[in-house]
Amino acid sequence: MTHPRGNLPESIGGRYRIESRIGAGGMGVVYKARDSRLNRPVAIKAIHDHRMKEGGQGLRTEALAAASLDHPYICKVYELFEDQTEFYLVMEFVEGETLASILRRGPVPLPMVLEIGSEVAEGLAHAHRRGLVHRDIKPSNVMVTPHGHVKLLDFGLAQPDVITSPAERTRTSPSGSSDYAGTPQYMAPEQALGSPVSARADLFSLGVILFEAITGRLPFAGASGYDYVRHLLSDDPRPMERLVPDIPLDLARLVHRCLEKTPADRPESADAVLAELRRLGASLSSSGAPLPTARDARVQSRTRNLAGLAGVAALVVVAWAVWPTPAPVEILDRSRQFVTWGTLESGSRVSPGGDWVSFFAMEGDRRRLFVQPVSGGDAIAVALADGRPDSHAWSPDGTEIACLIDQTSGPTLHVVPPFGGPARQRVAVADQAVQIEIVRWVDRSVFLKAGPTLSRLDLDTGTLTDVSPAWPVTGRLGDIDVSPDGRRVVYALSHEGRQDLWTAVIDGTRARQLTDDEYFERRPLFRGAGDAVVYQSNRGGPIGLWELTIGTGRSRPLTSGAGLDVPGGSSSDGRVLSFTRESLDAKLWLWTDATSRQLDTAAQSDFAPSLSRDRRTLAFQRSQPSPEVGHSLVDSTLSVGTLEPDGRLTGLRSLLAGFAPALSPNADWLAYLVRGPSPPGMALHLRHLGTGEQLPVSASVPLPAVPASSPFDWVEQNVAWSAAGDALFYVERGPTELLRRFGLDSRQPVTLVEADAEARLRDLYVSPDGRKIGYRVRDADGDRVRARDLETGAEADFGTFEGPGTTRVRGWLGDSSALVLVRAGASQPDRSADLEVLTAGPSRAPRLVTTITRAYVATARLDSDSSTIYVTRSDNGVHNVWRLTLDSGHLTAVTSNTLGGVTFSGFGVAGPGRLLTVRDEHRQDIWLSERDGRE
Repeated sequence: MTHPRGNLPESIGGRYRIESRIGAGGMGVVYKARDSRLNRPVAIKAIHDHRMKEGGQGLRTEALAAASLDHPYICKVYELFEDQTEFYLVMEFVEGETLASILRRGPVPLPMVLEIGSEVAEGLAHAHRRGLVHRDIKPSNVMVTPHGHVKLLDFGLAQPDVITSPAERTRTSPSGSSDYAGTPQYMAPEQALGSPVSARADLFSLGVILFEAITGRLPFAGASGYDYVRHLLSDDPRPMERLVPDIPLDLARLVHRCLEKTPADRPESADAVLAELRRLGASLSSSGAPLPTARDARVQSRTRNLAGLAGVAALVVVAWAVWPTPAPVEILDRSRQFVTWGTLESGSRVSPGGDWVSFFAMEGDRRRLFVQPVSGGDAIAVALADGRPDSHAWSPDGTEIACLIDQTSGPTLHVVPPFGGPARQRVAVADQAVQIEIVRWVDRSVFLKAGPTLSRLDLDTGTLTDVSPAWPVTGRLGDIDVSPDGRRVVYALSHEGRQDLWTAVIDGTRARQLTDDEYFERRPLFRGAGDAVVYQSNRGGPIGLWELTIGTGRSRPLTSGAGLDVPGGSSSDGRVLSFTRESLDAKLWLWTDATSRQLDTAAQSDFAPSLSRDRRTLAFQRSQPSPEVGHSLVDSTLSVGTLEPDGRLTGLRSLLAGFAPALSPNADWLAYLVRGPSPPGMALHLRHLGTGEQLPVSASVPLPAVPASSPFDWVEQNVAWSAAGDALFYVERGPTELLRRFGLDSRQPVTLVEADAEARLRDLYVSPDGRKIGYRVRDADGDRVRARDLETGAEADFGTFEGPGTTRVRGWLGDSSALVLVRAGASQPDRSADLEVLTAGPSRAPRLVTTITRAYVATARLDSDSSTIYVTRSDNGVHNVWRLTLDSGHLTAVTSNTLGGVTFSGFGVAGPGRLLTVRDEHRQDIWLSERDGRE
């Protein structure tokens, strides 16, 4: 049917004649028309939304920008007309069927998914390179032509990318633009919140399209647009692997990365998504065989023989075993953000009635305890005595809180009212050399975990009784919880490279294994009355929370690993569960006196950089997306690249799985650790960067210590290269620890030092002249710093340091005359400490250079060439890098960070005035998981 020209204003109706109406939407009507001058069909969108009219200049600007896009997968915008009441966009007319129409018939075949996804990504990449974000990518805006190719529609309504341009100028969206762009089921979380959006918002929408095309379902629940957005903001996406078990594993990972709630966690660009989709498509078409699927991964993981255990100080123990994959189930709990302050919130507990959540948060550099209503409202600070609050628990009736406070005199348990008032009771807890934490308050007893033991504190008598010494367990006890009635326990047990959950009567009898699989299970928490256990595991790939029903032994997922989830507490009826969600985004940065730049934009986190002597070759470790151990410093692969004089990182290549890299001075060899065959020892290997040759050096070396909280870094250096790079020095575990030398010429180890039975050798540093190696001997009495002459074998004492504090070696002065040491005093509430910097030589007493206040000993690194120490310091909770010149004792700031949750580590001098660091953005928020009442 032909419509009269009067349907269009004179300015446009003189050239275009309407032939039919194609469709209508919330913002206008789309017509098919004929261009009388060029005799071609066009599509005309009449936009009648008053908000578009009010922002007309912005629409005009963006339509003109969209008209500049010329790409085979983008619908071309020809012209923009306007009259007094409406806008008219004249566009290319595209024949075909929308993806929305195709999806109504169900999931799409995999080759077609990869083809459509690739072409959408290619079109987006073209637009993003020109500074445009579509903001409304959805199936109805993806036209599939009769030839099977894609056309992206509605780029005339795109908006500028809110990013930093190469000229470091920030462009922002037009005022009010968020009012009219986006479709709830396909928009990114930041767009749903009305925040400025970047190109990664389009990648989120593309992830939703891919998810729906593969599974036939949307990634989030929701009966209405509003309800969908609510789940979008609070829930994890449905696990694709459970909806479609035969999905290629790499495709599922890519889609879930696109669906990350934080834009920085999504792929870095549409080009990156395009490259991965093309790779998957090429693999599928070239081999003719199915790609590795999630089902395959589960089968393989059940049958592979994994040996080894990675113990990260007292933090991490690995587990491998076998457990049948749980049947797909619908998650009955809904997760939502509860406290998302700019600080690091942790240690949450739920009141017995489920009305309040208590948690710790930093207020400046002071750690405080807060309570906040579950239904919403302001948080209330709990009045506590001076000291650092470490853990807490609600009384069974919900009227009091027991809080363990680390004070000058030692740990003390304080019983306080949650809503104001003085402590009702204070009980000193025996000062021990292990971390003490409150497990649960039952009747008139508070259960405490002290290292691997469980104790009961009687509040009436103040006596502390060890509960667990008679437990008939074989292995190492990990996390423990006590049932609400005090009759049973559930605990994580590590034995022969496995970490599983067990339950027993409180006296240790009638022990029963709850899990038996290749994954790790830890941090168990009784939920509700104790019929179920919530725990942390990597059985879903990323680390998430699972719930196990004790009666049936069945597990179901609670969260799908959007972050590192740590169980907190449960209400008495199990309806409300709290947990801490941790996220880590660590990237390599290069700092100079005038500029700073990020070296790589990969989605994974980077740690522990190691530089060659000429500062040109850089090795580092990169976190794995699917952890096997559960700690970023161990779940890693090794990468190497070239650091150019202009600060660019080029030639980056991934080598193999490993951690704690140590690059030889001549950049020929890379030393690294992998999980060893005899836990908790690690295996030390060498790899030649030119030929790829690999050499096993030792099957059992100690894992360097790591701090209990960020900044994450290897605190100790237990391997060291000779000055010429022709030999590697390392510590080997055994009945006694050995300092050994592995020569690359002989390919044989030689023992240099044997420690006493209970002593530990740590912190190996070769002097700049290559003639001596300094090291630390740690035993029950303290630390002794020593040096060995590598030519004569003579040993020299550089100082003895008694007491519980650890003195750490950080390297040699440039003239090889003395070692530089650091020694931390008492820890502050934010885990910082006053750091003494000393020099020690063979013929003089250690000399105090200065004290650096509120520093993090794990980050302290020495540059021998300039006799300079770099360290991270805290100022009212904000971290920055500082530089201490040893000759003058002068301390100056290197960075000017003002953000909480940002810290720095992994320092290495990359040349005069150039400092390499790891910049770490760490978040810890409190989330709630609530049952919706279904059975």
